[in-house]
Amino acid sequence: MDYSFFQQQTSSYPSVYKIQLYHPNELLTLYSSVILANTPVCKVESELADYVTSGIEPTGWKAIWRASPRISGLSFKCDFLVNVVDVIRNQLDAVIVIEQPLSVQLNELPDDNAERMEIDKLIKEQRIINAPIYELYIINEDDKDEFFLKSAAIIENVRFFMKFIWRAWDTIANETQLNEIFVETRLESRLNLYFDIQNCLLSQAQIKRIKQILTDSWKLRNQLDDIIKKQDVDKDPNDEYEIDEMDISEAIRLKIKLEDYDREMRMLEDPYLRPFTFLLKVDLDEENKRLMIESNSTTGTESNDQDELIEEKKPIIHVVSKAINLNSLQLINSYYAEDEQYSQAEIVFHQNLKDAIKSSKNDDRIAILPGHYIYESVPWIENDLQIEGLTTNEDDVIIESSAFVDVFIHCPNNLTLKNLTLKCPNRDLVINGDFESFRGVKKFKKSSS
Repeated sequence: MDYSFFQQQTSSYPSVYKIQLYHPNELLTLYSSVILANTPVCKVESELADYVTSGIEPTGWKAIWRASPRISGLSFKCDFLVNVVDVIRNQLDAVIVIEQPLSVQLNELPDDNAERMEIDKLIKEQRIINAPIYELYIINEDDKDEFFLKSAAIIENVRFFMKFIWRAWDTIANETQLNEIFVETRLESRLNLYFDIQNCLLSQAQIKRIKQILTDSWKLRNQLDDIIKKQDVDKDPNDEYEIDEMDISEAIRLKIKLEDYDREMRMLEDPYLRPFTFLLKVDLDEENKRLMIESNSTTGTESNDQDELIEEKKPIIHVVSKAINLNSLQLINSYYAEDEQYSQAEIVFHQNLKDAIKSSKNDDRIAILPGHYIYESVPWIENDLQIEGLTTNEDDVIIESSAFVDVFIHCPNNLTLKNLTLKCPNRDLVINGDFESFRGVKKFKKSSS
């Protein structure tokens, strides 16, 4: 049950400050100039904490705490009247003292009710709690001089950012992405998405999908954080630490799913790519099947079980491109429209051929958009694959070796190359492996200047 004041406004609730949101341009200026400026992604949360502690009143105010189950330990959402005794420096947390639950329905429950007993236990055994600052709503009763109005505005700015701008996957990216300037790479597109939704510029299906992604992604992130905390707790500095393989496997699965959500949300945030989000359908069950196949292969599970899973696998197209735009998506759609097997395939995007090969499985396709791609060599291809240029002119897709290598492409299994040009700088192009077909492929001994 949800005992939240957003669902039920009653006389038992004290009035709180209601902060009016800014105009989009003012919000953009607030976050880009006042709060974050040139902050990299990895330091956004600490910068927000500095913004809070530099301007908020650290103590002396009352608030309604909209307690999330993850923080309160309850099995349901509930609102409490609390006293704030400190705002923790360098964190987005405040130390609060619970006075009482606010819901009329909750207070009327009998003492032996399970939910009532959870509340009583929380108040008696804990009572003093560190709560996220953005779960607090400052009460304006008895504040005739509006002494805490500025604090309420600061909290509202942080709450809006954490709810609508910050993403569950932002701090689990690779090192390059973590060092990107948040304002330059993420802020404006996410703000625009919020106001596009407010202005009814998205379909109901798209809005529903966005809400689902954001809700599910934070659940996955919490699960991932729990695994990481468990690993830290289990470590004994005096003993040799043994890695829990099940936890590692689950952490990888969660991270992969969050990365998939990231890619899908980037398309939804782009008004030009938004109509093509149906092309990027990532299925969590499919990821589970992949991991089960890989896990079975290492634990010795009979091949019959693996074959059954592989037969159920939907085809996947790994698209390689240095950049994705509207024309790219139209090209992908038109190229596979008449292919019955792959017209409904899932699509995963990669910026280079190496990542696409490493992510591929048997019978996947790797589709390369027009461009000139230069690599020292190509990773060993251990699966039956078709690598094809999305073109009818093989000169549109060029894969070139940049180094003196003995083998540029090594494939012990079946490989189909189609509609592309291969170049090697100093010698005949050396390709080891068995090929089902070599269609529309040019091979050059030397690179053209």
